[in-house]
Amino acid sequence: MGAATALLPLGAESRDPRALVLVARGMTFYAGEGAEPNPTIHMEPGERLRVTLVNEDAGVTHDFAVNAWSARTPVLRGKGRASIVIQAPPRAGTAEYSCSLHGSMMSGTIQVGSRP
Repeated sequence: MGAATALLPLGAESRDPRALVLVARGMTFYAGEGAEPNPTIHMEPGERLRVTLVNEDAGVTHDFAVNAWSARTPVLRGKGRASIVIQAPPRAGTAEYSCSLHGSMMSGTIQVGSRP
């Protein structure tokens, strides 16, 4: 069994995903305790990212979705949290993230590659 373990790939798939907490508060996303509304999320090509959505809006329904990547958290009906692991495509580019229920106010950009 030890020989089979040695054959496992050492690429991005074998590492734990990087973590990001997005807070839904006041019909806006914030990164952790950050003050920037609907921040740009930076990822490297092929990188995996665990997004934990924390809904602080009591009585308001939110989710986190990246439609271009067919990724979405479960819908949170009021305060709560849910996580999803997303993987960036292998090439640089952008994708939009949003709350599928409040996309006109709760949306931002995922920038793949070209990290500032």
